[in-house]
Amino acid sequence: MYKKYFPALKKYNNLIFCDNAGGSQIPYHILNKTNKFLINNYVQPYSNNILSKKMTEDLNKIKNFTNKIFNNKDGTIIYGSSSTQLFYNLANSLENSLLLKSSNIILNNFSHEAPISPFERISKKNNIEMKWWNLQSNENKYMLDYDNLFSKIDSNTSLIVLPHVSNILGNILDIKYLNQECKKINKNVKILVDGVAFLPHELIDINELGIDYYGISFYKFCGLRVSALYVKDIEQVENQNHYFFNNCDKDHITKKLELGGWNFESASSLLGLNDYIFELSKEHHKKDKQNSDNLSRNDIKFVMNKIKNYEKTLTKEFYNGLDTNDEIKIIEESNADKIPIFSLLFNNYKSHNVNLILNELGLICNNSTFYCDRLFEHLNLSKNNGVLRISLMHYNSISEVKKICNYLNMFKKFKLNFSFKEYNIKPSHLLKHSFNSLEKDSYYDVERYRAFSLVDIENINTIKVVGDLNFFQSSDYNNYNGNTLRKYPNISEHILNDESFKRYVQTFKNKIKKQTKETPKFIQIHQIRVNANNNDSKVTPEGIHRDGFNMIGILCINRVNIKDGINNFYDNNKKKIYSKKMESGDFIILNDNDNYHDVTDIKVDNINNISYRDVFIFTSIS
Repeated sequence: MYKKYFPALKKYNNLIFCDNAGGSQIPYHILNKTNKFLINNYVQPYSNNILSKKMTEDLNKIKNFTNKIFNNKDGTIIYGSSSTQLFYNLANSLENSLLLKSSNIILNNFSHEAPISPFERISKKNNIEMKWWNLQSNENKYMLDYDNLFSKIDSNTSLIVLPHVSNILGNILDIKYLNQECKKINKNVKILVDGVAFLPHELIDINELGIDYYGISFYKFCGLRVSALYVKDIEQVENQNHYFFNNCDKDHITKKLELGGWNFESASSLLGLNDYIFELSKEHHKKDKQNSDNLSRNDIKFVMNKIKNYEKTLTKEFYNGLDTNDEIKIIEESNADKIPIFSLLFNNYKSHNVNLILNELGLICNNSTFYCDRLFEHLNLSKNNGVLRISLMHYNSISEVKKICNYLNMFKKFKLNFSFKEYNIKPSHLLKHSFNSLEKDSYYDVERYRAFSLVDIENINTIKVVGDLNFFQSSDYNNYNGNTLRKYPNISEHILNDESFKRYVQTFKNKIKKQTKETPKFIQIHQIRVNANNNDSKVTPEGIHRDGFNMIGILCINRVNIKDGINNFYDNNKKKIYSKKMESGDFIILNDNDNYHDVTDIKVDNINNISYRDVFIFTSIS
C-alpha cells in the first residue's frame, strides 16, 4: 500500500530500493510541499511583509511537527544540515563542562562515527579519559553486554554516547533501561543518543527515554537533508555562534548551535512528511479528517506502530529466505531486537563483487563500512571489502524481499564432482571475426583487447546483456590486477544472437545445472584478444591461479600465427593434471573450486604477419 505514494518507486518499478539506511525515497507530499514553499514564500522569515509572515508560519509548523516526532515537552530542538554537524557543534559546546577533575567519557565502537569523533577530539585535546564500550564477539557470535557498559561508569563519568540502533548491526538498544541504570550509578552523567538509524522504523519518545541529547536526520525517513538535535537543558550549552548570541532570549537560544542558520529549503520537506504521516493515519484509521494541521502525536504513534509491525514481517521473510545459505553471515546480535538492516559477509566472495552484480540486477544496495570503521578494526574485518548492507523500509514488499534473497542465494560454493570436461564446437564466421572490433584493454602492459558482460541466459534463444557491469577480482585470485575496478564495453548483441555462440552458452549452462542441481539464470562472459609481439606475450600475468567461481569455461576461437600459448590445468595442490594447445572450437569447462589453471606465453610464429589468440571466458555467477 505504501509504494503508491512514492514517485520514484513507480517510475523505477523494475528496481528494488534496499539501501534505505543510506537515505530513503521521497513521497509526493514532500515534493508538493517543498515546491509550494519555494514558489510562494521563499523570503527571509521573521519580517513584516506578507510573504515573510507566511514563511514564519511554515517554520512554526515545522517546529511543531518535529516536537511531535520527538514527543518533546520541555527540551529544545536544534536544526542543522546533518547530524554529523549537530553532534560536532554540541561536542564543542560541552567542552568546558567535560573538563572536570578526573572526568571521563564513554564511547562505543559499533555506531556511526558522527557522534564519536567530535568527543574523541575534545578528549584527546584536554586529556580527558576515554572508555570504550565494545561489541563483544566469540566464534562469530556477537553480544551487546549492558553489564560491561555499567562496569565502566564511575562518579567521574560525565558523558555516555550510544546509538539507538547500530547502522551495521541493526540491533535496537534499550535506551530507556540504559538511561535509568546508568543514572543509578551516576545521577549526573549525560546520555547522548544517535537516533538516525532508529527514526524511520519505530516511535521516538524523548519523555519516556529520559536522555539528555538525541539526534536524527530526516532524509533517512522520507524527508530531505535536514537534521534535528534534542537538547534537554539548552542553558548548559555554550554558544558556538556569533558573540551576540551569548545571552540571547529564549526565542533565539537555538542559534547557539545553529551556525549559519538552518536550511529552510530542506526543512520545508517536513511539512510534506507531516502530510504523509497524516495520510497514512487516515488510511489506516479510515478517518475523514481533511486538514493535516490536525496531525496528532497519537496519529504518529499509530502510524509508527503500523510501520514497526509491517517491517517485522519483512525481517522474518529475509531470515527465512537465507535460512539454508551457509555462505552468508549476518553481523548482528541474534538475541536482540532488530530493525530491517542486515550487514552481510560472504565466506567465499568479496562483498564488493557481490554488490556490483546485485546492482546490475536491479537491487539498489551498497557495500562499505558505512562510517562504522571502528567496528571493522575491532572485529579485524577488511574495510576495503566492507559488508554488503541490505536495509529495508516500510515501502518495500514481501515479494521484493523474496527476490533479494533469491539473488543472494546465487552466491554459494558447490561441491563439484569433476575436474574438467572437453568439448569441440565449430565457431561461426561471425564469431571468428567479432574480435576485430574489440576495444583495447588499458589494464595490461601487453597489447590486448576485451569486452565483458553480465548475461541473462534464462532463455537461450534470447540471451541478453544485463546492465553495464564493471569487472572486479579480488587480489586473493589475481595478483596482477586484483582489487582494481575495471570497466569494459559490453559484448556485442550480434554475438549473443549467433547460433554457434548459443550452443556454447547452452553447453556451459547444462554443465552448471548437472553439477549444482540448479538452473543458472546468469553468467559472466569475457571476450579477449591477446596480441603477440617479438617478445613473449603473457596471457596470464597472474600465473597459476583460480578465477574465484564455481565453474569457468575457456573457449578458443582463433589462433593466428602464434606458437605456444598452452593451457595448463592443475589440481588443488597445483600439480599439473592436463595440458592442451587449444585450437579453434576447443571448449574446456573447469571446476574452479578445486583446480588451478594458467596459459604459457605466446610467441610470434612469422614476424612478418599479425599474431593473436582469441578466447571467450565463461564464468558462473558465483
